[in-house]
Amino acid sequence: MPLGFEGWRGDEERAAQGRRLLALAEIYDGGSRTKAACVGGSGCRRSGTGC
Repeated sequence: MPLGFEGWRGDEERAAQGRRLLALAEIYDGGSRTKAACVGGSGCRRSGTGC
């Protein structure tokens, strides 16, 4: 049975959860919240932060 668009939604949710976990790991490792936002893929709101 071919995989429809419903199957892709689960992949997106898992990818988003992975990005959140990476952001949390960055914070627990002593990184800043700004760096965690960059690692987590949400982007930085201020220009010039190096993301």
